[in-house]
Amino acid sequence: NTYPNLPKPIMMEVENLASIVRVLIPPSVREGMVFPLWHFEKDNKHNLGVMIPFEHYYEADALPILFYFTMKEPPPGPFIKYSAAKPLGERLDYASNTSDVKYFYVKIIDVEDFPFIP
Repeated sequence: NTYPNLPKPIMMEVENLASIVRVLIPPSVREGMVFPLWHFEKDNKHNLGVMIPFEHYYEADALPILFYFTMKEPPPGPFIKYSAAKPLGERLDYASNTSDVKYFYVKIIDVEDFPFIP
């Protein structure tokens, strides 16, 4: 099988992990599913990233954007749990399960190779 050449994603490094989660909430609510975060190593650093297609971007079918965050250590849990509420503001932590329904959860998937990274 031959696969078509996919466009390289636009790389967007974000300041913190909460920025990625904030990007994920609108499409997750709209689509009814949560995009996973991919955990991969590059240059001895750990990265968490999500690929989101921005559909109908000018003449293209979709503009692929990889939002990613770089860390020194691997993520300590398989999920990220996030909430934003007054007066506490944003709360983000790692979790081993998705049992508390007060949070928005994102699954972390470990991959050996992430072919979209140049």
